[in-house]
Amino acid sequence: MKSHIPKDWRIWFAIGLTFFWSCFCFLTIYIVRNGGWGSFLDLPIEQMAPS
Repeated sequence: MKSHIPKDWRIWFAIGLTFFWSCFCFLTIYIVRNGGWGSFLDLPIEQMAPS
């Protein structure tokens, strides 16, 4: 039985890069919708993490 898991390192690199890019985009959207970068950067470190 043949496996469908890609063995080429470029496939895994592209999957990882896509995952990190998606996380960055979602984080940026979250920060912008909740007050913007200016408000985020002025927060104390304890309040930056979601509760």
